[in-house]
Amino acid sequence: MNGLTYPEYISLKRWAADLVFRYRHDRLPILTDENKWQDWANAVVATGAFKENNAPKASTVRNASKVDSFKDWQAWAKAVYIVMIRAKNN
Repeated sequence: MNGLTYPEYISLKRWAADLVFRYRHDRLPILTDENKWQDWANAVVATGAFKENNAPKASTVRNASKVDSFKDWQAWAKAVYIVMIRAKNN
C-alpha cells in the first residue's frame, strides 16, 4: 500500500477508484452505483488486506433487516483508513 488517500474533500467515486488502484493486487470490486455504497464497502472489507486487518463492515443484517454501522460513506471510509494505516505501521 502506498499512501492511502484520506476520504475527505473527495467524492465517493474518486475515493473508491483510488482504493481499487492502490489495492489492485487484492482485486477489489469496482463501485458502480453510489447508492449501493454499503454493499460495495462490505465486499471490499471481505477481501484481501482489508479482511486480514478486520476493516469494519458498512452494514450488517439483524433480524432480517439491514442495519447501518456508519452514518455515511465518509465515516466508514475514515474508519477503514485508520485500520489500514495502523496495519501498515505495525
